[in-house]
Amino acid sequence: MRFVLVIATLLTFVNVHAQTGIIKGSLKNKINNEPIGFANIAIPGTSKGATSDIDGNYTIDGLAPGLY
Repeated sequence: MRFVLVIATLLTFVNVHAQTGIIKGSLKNKINNEPIGFANIAIPGTSKGATSDIDGNYTIDGLAPGLY
């Protein structure tokens, strides 16, 4: 029984430790609603960022939980 409790505790710790966040979005021109391709997106205070694709879509992953 103790072995099962230890395994369950370790698996819970691994899941909690591995939690990361993802920010997804798309960039569009406010005037004509066309996508903005190849724009740089950066999160201030981190080394995380991305570049939008030709359709204006971007994804930034590997973020610690929090407000950005």
